[in-house]
Amino acid sequence: MKVSTSQLGLLLDKFDNKGNDYLDQLAADFPADPSRLRHLIERAESADAHQQIAITGLLKRYQAAGARFSETQTARLLRLLPAVSHWESRLHILQMLPALAIPRAE
Repeated sequence: MKVSTSQLGLLLDKFDNKGNDYLDQLAADFPADPSRLRHLIERAESADAHQQIAITGLLKRYQAAGARFSETQTARLLRLLPAVSHWESRLHILQMLPALAIPRAE
């Protein structure tokens, strides 16, 4: 299922946090690119806990598949770390840290 960025929110709303297959499928069907990564990070900054879990889980999958985050995106992820409201979202970001190029200012 190929989807557009405008459909991403609807698909993430369907995430039930009961398994990883759904996010694995989204990651496979919805290719990462810099604008999509930026969109997801922006959305995570204002999302509720349920959405944050789905978004950070998807970002983690993108990184595992080779997506690289810009310095700005990495800084935003780092600032998101203490702001996320669910432990699972925090864990996703922490699991991403070893592969992130952390900006000197951070």
